[in-house]
Order: sequence, then structure tokens, then C-alpha cells
Amino acid sequence: MADLAMGTAFAATLEEGEGFTTVQLAANYLRAVKEGLLIATGKVIHRGRSTGYTECEIVDSKGRMVAKLTSTCMVTRPG
Repeated sequence: MADLAMGTAFAATLEEGEGFTTVQLAANYLRAVKEGLLIATGKVIHRGRSTGYTECEIVDSKGRMVAKLTSTCMVTRPG
């Protein structure tokens, strides 16, 4: 869920012909969840020429943070 949210946010920064791959993913789980709605919000903190850094917060239906994740992405280009 978090990887999808961060990946979607990072993909929005790509130019024609660029792709990316995740090279590092770190997760901190803050609260147990057994059922209910979860909302993941991914955002790009830094986008450089060859790498990027993203963050994601996952909250439950009451707005309580249940997890915080970070990801480092590597931009790929053909050739």
C-alpha cells in the first residue's frame, strides 16, 4: 500500500522515457490495525537527476498514524 502511494507520487515526476526502481524502503509501524479503512498518502520530498526520496504516512479512519515509511528511488533511462 505504501510502496504504491510513494511510487505513484514519484512516477508523476518522470519525464518522457524515464522509469524508476525502488532501491531502499524503510518502514516504522506505530499501531496495530486489525480491520477498517486505511489511507496512505505518498509525497516526493526530493527529486534529483538520478535519485529521489519519498515519504508515506498511513492513517486509520480516525486519523491516527499507523505507519510511516520512506523510500529512495533511482531514475532509469534507456541506453
